[in-house]
Amino acid sequence: MKAFWILVSLLFAADRSFSQSQKKDSTLSSTITNCVFVNDPQFPGGEAALLKYFSKNIKHPKIDKPLRRIILAFFIEVDGKLTNARILRSSDNTEIDKEVLRIAAASPKWSPATTGGKTIRVQYSMPLIIETSSE
Repeated sequence: MKAFWILVSLLFAADRSFSQSQKKDSTLSSTITNCVFVNDPQFPGGEAALLKYFSKNIKHPKIDKPLRRIILAFFIEVDGKLTNARILRSSDNTEIDKEVLRIAAASPKWSPATTGGKTIRVQYSMPLIIETSSE
C-alpha cells in the first residue's frame, strides 16, 4: 500500500512540474512577438559630427575640475526637431549644464527614428564628458 501512495505522489509531482514548463514557454513566445524594432534617429553627419558640433559650439565657463560628466536627454520629434532637452545627470556646475542645454536647443534637425516604415518620436539620451585644459 505504501508503494501505491508513493507512486501516486510521484506521478502527481511529475504532472505539476510538466505544466510549469509549459507556462514558461508561452510567456517567452508572447514576449518575442511584442518586440519593436526601431531605426535610431541620426544627427546630420552621424555621431562624429554630433561630437564635433558640441565641441565646436561649447563656451567653457570657468570650472574647478578638468573633467565634468553629464547625461543629456531630449526627444526627437517626427519632423526631426529636438525638444524637451534636460539634464539627467548634472555636472554639479549650473553654468556647464545651462551651456549644454543651450547647444542642444540650437541643434539642427535630426533624421527621425522609424519603425515599420513610419516616422516616430523617440527619447534620446547621451553621456557627455566636458573636458577643459588646465591652462
